[in-house]
Amino acid sequence: MNSNILIIGSGGRENAIFHKLSKNPLVKLYCYSTFINPQIETLCEKYIIFDKGDTEEEFIRKCKHTCIFYDIKYIIIGSEKYLVTDIVKELESINKFCIAPNKDQAKIETDKIFARQCLIEANLSVCNPEFLIIDSNTDLRNIYRFIKQYNNEIVIKPHSPCSGKGVLVYGDHLHSFEDIIECVTELLEKKQTLLMEEKLVGKEFSLITITDGKTNIHTSPVCDFKRLNNNDKGVNTGSMGCITEKKLWFLDEGDIKEAQKINDVILKLLNDKGQFDISFNSRTNKFYKGFLYGSFIKTISGEIKVIEFNARLGDPEAIPIVNELSIDFVSLCNHIKSQTLDEIKEDCLDAKSSVCSYMVPKNYPDSKASFTFNLDNLTKEEMKYIYFSSVEEITIEDDELMNEKYIGLTSRTLAIYVEHDCLEMANDIIMDIQQKITKQNPGKFHCRTDLLKIYHMNNKQDLYKEVGVDIEGGDNIVKEISGLVKSTYNKNVLNEIGSFGGCFGLEEIQTQYDNPVLVSSIDGVGTKSIVSIKYSGEKGFNYLGQDIVNHCINDILVQGAVPLFFMDYIASSKLKEKEVVEFVKGITISCRQYNCALLGGETAEMPGIYTDSNYDFVGCITGVVDKKNIINGVQNIKEGDIMVGIPSSGLHTNGYSLIRKLIEDYPNQITDEMKTQLCAPHRCYLNEIKLIQEHKMDIHGLCHITGGGFGNISRVLDKSLTYHFNNLEYSLLFKNIQKIGNISKREMEKVFNCGWGMIIIVTDINARNIIKIIPETQILGEIVRK
Repeated sequence: MNSNILIIGSGGRENAIFHKLSKNPLVKLYCYSTFINPQIETLCEKYIIFDKGDTEEEFIRKCKHTCIFYDIKYIIIGSEKYLVTDIVKELESINKFCIAPNKDQAKIETDKIFARQCLIEANLSVCNPEFLIIDSNTDLRNIYRFIKQYNNEIVIKPHSPCSGKGVLVYGDHLHSFEDIIECVTELLEKKQTLLMEEKLVGKEFSLITITDGKTNIHTSPVCDFKRLNNNDKGVNTGSMGCITEKKLWFLDEGDIKEAQKINDVILKLLNDKGQFDISFNSRTNKFYKGFLYGSFIKTISGEIKVIEFNARLGDPEAIPIVNELSIDFVSLCNHIKSQTLDEIKEDCLDAKSSVCSYMVPKNYPDSKASFTFNLDNLTKEEMKYIYFSSVEEITIEDDELMNEKYIGLTSRTLAIYVEHDCLEMANDIIMDIQQKITKQNPGKFHCRTDLLKIYHMNNKQDLYKEVGVDIEGGDNIVKEISGLVKSTYNKNVLNEIGSFGGCFGLEEIQTQYDNPVLVSSIDGVGTKSIVSIKYSGEKGFNYLGQDIVNHCINDILVQGAVPLFFMDYIASSKLKEKEVVEFVKGITISCRQYNCALLGGETAEMPGIYTDSNYDFVGCITGVVDKKNIINGVQNIKEGDIMVGIPSSGLHTNGYSLIRKLIEDYPNQITDEMKTQLCAPHRCYLNEIKLIQEHKMDIHGLCHITGGGFGNISRVLDKSLTYHFNNLEYSLLFKNIQKIGNISKREMEKVFNCGWGMIIIVTDINARNIIKIIPETQILGEIVRK
């Protein structure tokens, strides 16, 4: 069956579509464009170049010839500049199917006044901002009255399409009543009709609907960033990036349904016009097919208003949207053509969390000249995140260009797209790539670095209730960590971020356990925070976050419990945003690894309590164990049982007061290797204990070696029993510590774990079996009668 597909255009949006289509080995892809995108070229059967200077008639004639010659089945149109032509009508006249609306239906994008009037006609006037249509016949008094009514807070939109770059906003481009009048006068002198609208304030998002003319499938909402510069300043560009989540934090179900309804009603109106309105001139396919992009804003009053519509996939929104499709793109095209989208409506989308950021020419969008650049310093893995947009490959031999590989044209250059359950981690990857590209190509690129920060701005669903001095700084911390926290959530977490208390459902837990028992523990990292921050800097906070979670998991593990949820407390004389975020990032690394939800937490600035910007880190964990499976060493450990040790990763979180004294007294003897080991995160033993239990070995007792060293073993023994080591060898780190401080054996074993973080107490047979399945373990001694 013919699956030849032609895509008109070769930017970032089209690149994403090519990548999605290329996953079908039976499809043959063709590109029709004014330049050769090197990434797209590798996916193409044939790359057809047309002249940018072609007239509309020449462009359509050549395109029709291409479709006939290569037996094209589907045509996908990317840019709006082709939708203003008769290309769809002409291609359908030769029985070629376009995944795009015809010229008349595309007026929903290309004619701003038409779009506003459609909303009125569809009884959706409430979704319009207040607006005034201005042309050369408009009474100046009406223009003055409108401007004064909104106290200059207005937006000016040219009637004709400007690729998203013609919108002028008061406060950004216009700064006075006189500026506004001057702008209106200039546009009218150019014979332009324009819209003047009230300036809406709130959170912008887009919702793209896939339609076959009968059935509509709504994709996930996308948060788009159109402004050129950080803090949402500068000109309105096509877009500088976008963020997706399974649910955007600022939208509730009602908001999403309202946006979906608006797209549904507009599509019905356009379909009705196609069939019954004689002003619509197309005489081929009467149904709107393809994509309708609704650009919306949730105002500060909670209303959903329409900013504009696009009659195609947006850019860069297309990149996450096509990656969201869980079905083959060719299959999607088939269903659109046959009007059978209803057959796949329920299961064709898989919502993902992602960040996409564009890198553009330095003087974008005013740049008129191309430039050369290189990406040689990026790894193969990093290149997987890059979508070339307005890029060509250097093919001429020129000594001056021998170190350059690509040409950036005058439009947006590179889209960097990363999917990750944790938006902060996706953003970190993008920031690293942006920095590497900028460093290799100084003075050539511009990009936004605040997308995630702006996305979270004004987020009222705070996880942490800030009680400190710097409330604004605390709010910024909350915005930064909210995505991290949500990345640990599972279906048992019932509350939204911002609740005063965390809610964790036990319904599913009760089905997994005959008699579930909750086990809780609380602990801190002590003065390890001072050492870790001293030697590892900002990264040390990440390690400390892992420390506190892993320590707490081990504590409840001693009784056989597995973690359910965790809560933390961070206090200092002065909180620093990056440091707190790194700490929470460390917490979430361990929480995700061990399926533990970060249910909530608290931060506090208390300069009267804490000094010198030192931190206090505390964590509280709750886990579950079936009552019959509780590990009770006092009841079960017998004389003759064997102690098996699992190595530690270092000091874990104990003994640092003594270590700090050694650092102070013998600074020159603390090697770089020792510093690294002193900062190493506390090891978690959950997986090792699970492995032993999976092998049906009965564990009589467990002991987590923390504060008090090996004296902790007595806590799990009957009073008539004690322990005896016959094979306790210190790890190299502890041998060095003992040597530097001239510390006695008794003191070492009273303070440190000496290289053994968890003791498993089992029968002799099970001890030998454990060593077989976990080779790093070692028999350390036995349980004896006092």
